[in-house]
Amino acid sequence: SKGTGFTGTMKRWNFAGGPKTHGQSDRPRSPGSIGQGTTPGRVFKGKKMSGRAGGERVMIQSLSVVKIDVNEDLIWLKGLIPGKPGGLVEIQKAGRETRFSPVLIKDNLLSIEVQATQNKAEKREAAKQGASDEKKADQPEAKLAEKKPVSAKGGSTSDGEEKQA
Repeated sequence: SKGTGFTGTMKRWNFAGGPKTHGQSDRPRSPGSIGQGTTPGRVFKGKKMSGRAGGERVMIQSLSVVKIDVNEDLIWLKGLIPGKPGGLVEIQKAGRETRFSPVLIKDNLLSIEVQATQNKAEKREAAKQGASDEKKADQPEAKLAEKKPVSAKGGSTSDGEEKQA
């Protein structure tokens, strides 16, 4: 992650700081009390205090590989990458299913790598499609009701005969 050097408690741990009024002119950014008193008579380990912030090794998941340029030795990633621009980034497989396959650039030709597995949405659609096809095959075709001719008087006729009023 991006190192920020020696920082105070407000920046490092998001402390609120002291009151800005009621005569508190000398402690607007101070951390306040750091312990109890005579008992235990010490500061416990892990107490949030001022110190060096950032500059840690961070792992980010859910990043996607957009494309790989073999000629230029570049890997295009989609997502937020920790650290300063130009810093080293270690890439390793996370074990999650990828959402789309990366585009491989080689000799200015684009070739799309085909994934062996489908993602969950495609599997669901395929299952739904297969189930609907089976239902259609099992059911006989619906017979369309034949329309009866309508007479000029507004009444419907059966077998071409007009109704007498």
